[in-house]
Amino acid sequence: MAIITKFTTVEYGQNSELSQLSEGDGSRCNARKLPVVKDLNCMVNEMKRILVHSQNIDEATFSMKYGRLLEITKIEVLNPAIKALINFWDPDYRCFSFGKVDLCLTVEEYGMLMEFPKHLHKVYFPLRSDKVIPELSKLLKIPHLSRFLEKNANGLKWKFLEVELERKKLQYGSMLERDRLIALGIYGLVLFPSLSGVISLEAAAAFVEYENTHVNPITAILAETFLTLNHFRKTGKGAMRCCTQLLYIWMVSHIETKKPIFNNFWWFNQKPLKLVEEEEWGSLGNQGWMKKLQELPSSNFSWKAPWVKSVDVLVSCGQKCWVPLVGITGYVSYAPALVIRQLGGIQHIPRTVGVAEFSGFFKDQSALEVLETIKQDWSHLTLIRKESERLRDPSSSEGYEKWRNLTPTAAPRMPCSEDGPSQIIEGSLKRKKVSNEEDLMGQLERLQIELGKSKVDKTTLEMMMMEGDKSRVFLNEQFEYRDAKIMMLELQLSKGKAIMEESEKERGTLILDWMQSSSELEALKADFNDYQENAEYNQDKFLHI
Repeated sequence: MAIITKFTTVEYGQNSELSQLSEGDGSRCNARKLPVVKDLNCMVNEMKRILVHSQNIDEATFSMKYGRLLEITKIEVLNPAIKALINFWDPDYRCFSFGKVDLCLTVEEYGMLMEFPKHLHKVYFPLRSDKVIPELSKLLKIPHLSRFLEKNANGLKWKFLEVELERKKLQYGSMLERDRLIALGIYGLVLFPSLSGVISLEAAAAFVEYENTHVNPITAILAETFLTLNHFRKTGKGAMRCCTQLLYIWMVSHIETKKPIFNNFWWFNQKPLKLVEEEEWGSLGNQGWMKKLQELPSSNFSWKAPWVKSVDVLVSCGQKCWVPLVGITGYVSYAPALVIRQLGGIQHIPRTVGVAEFSGFFKDQSALEVLETIKQDWSHLTLIRKESERLRDPSSSEGYEKWRNLTPTAAPRMPCSEDGPSQIIEGSLKRKKVSNEEDLMGQLERLQIELGKSKVDKTTLEMMMMEGDKSRVFLNEQFEYRDAKIMMLELQLSKGKAIMEESEKERGTLILDWMQSSSELEALKADFNDYQENAEYNQDKFLHI
């Protein structure tokens, strides 16, 4: 049981500002040196494969156990909005920076969105990989579950689990296992996506932990989101290995619109969001969303999301002045003290020393030692609460305003065009100082020639990669189609055999009934002949008399 210490936002903020004076600030990168995000795969099409199987379940019962898993699966994401948003991510301070304003995803906000019926302020620790399949097999009551693993044994193929799900629907008394299969699918394809159509063993481990130990997965979802955003901001491309639907809902909750999107029962009515997307955001592309977000917070900005409730906020763990999080693939830190006014408190200067350096993956050798320290840190939690429910408007201290004006911004510059280069990559070409116009022209010509060659090489490599990717995708689709068809044929064959066996039984029964009826008919004929002979005998006897 963790030891909890509580402060008001003013008490904690004053102590934080005193500590910051002696500690200084953590390192913060210059966002203008980071690449603009250009290649983004949100991986949100998998949700359709889940919704097909969730039409006939008892949603009230499902929500009592798994919160808003089904509702988050129904959200359609605008990819340009997410792509633009990532460009404002600060990978060191783990927040979005819009001018002089910082916004960050928080454990409490994600908890309100998902409404998991488990305690929020508990950290997730991954299950040992060798225990995942046996434990999952028990929960789903599917023997030999390992036969559904993909070739590299890194995850379970959802198409095979879908067949089992269809069988569970037909079996009486299998409602619990059916709901668990649907929840597992959402864990692996929506909350913690990996490869298309594959539920990673890490996502399956998170599901098993929720079922067996009732650990709320929110901290793991948040950790994977931070790790994914950091990767994107530093590389400028990749696939979203986090819950994009949650990130999108969080984002639009802080943008004011002409028509209100959210109400007290907004989870059950997403029509207002779709109307705003069509009427106000329909014409916005990548550039439009970049421009819209760059204008925050001067216009169309909301500090607090409309659905935020008054709750205690976790700001630090153990000896750390921030919160360490554990995901399914790694660990990362974040500093909720940066964004206290998002949850209705008074903003003070945060402590940020050590935030940027605390991040890693489980494949690293030092991960086990780090996990042990995180476990110790989470045994002592520091929470803050609002001073009064009447403080509706978020505010900040005088010291914070001065500090934030001196802190370098993490907001990016606008890319040149949708498809053009977003920045000049410094490579082997070093710019030399030139003394006259002739040297300058010669250097420019050499640079243009080398640039042209690089573009040709790049185009050739991209074409080769695209052809290879197309061939690989086509072969994989053919193999998957064949495997699925074989399974469906085997299922149909087994059903046909069962029908034939039942028909044979009915045929045998009919033959026995026919034989019995024939015997009874023969007996009736014999009785009738005896009766006829007796009648003739009696008639002859009567005539003689």
